[in-house]
Amino acid sequence: MNAVVHPAERSWFRTAAGLRFGVEIAVIVLAKLVVLVLLYFIFVAPQPHADTSPAAMRAHVLPGAPGNVSAESATP
Repeated sequence: MNAVVHPAERSWFRTAAGLRFGVEIAVIVLAKLVVLVLLYFIFVAPQPHADTSPAAMRAHVLPGAPGNVSAESATP
């Protein structure tokens, strides 16, 4: 029941050139992923983020709420 595979029917990816191609593609994809992660941590992560604490949200949504002192209302 074991069929003998003719060499011409063998997959190109099983040849030496095909394996080398697969390794090169894997290395390129991995290198691009590493570069993208480095770019994220260098340029995106250190950026300031908006304050999303409950007090800041309350001050933003309810500008006249108690505890919210603006520069205009602070002057006597």
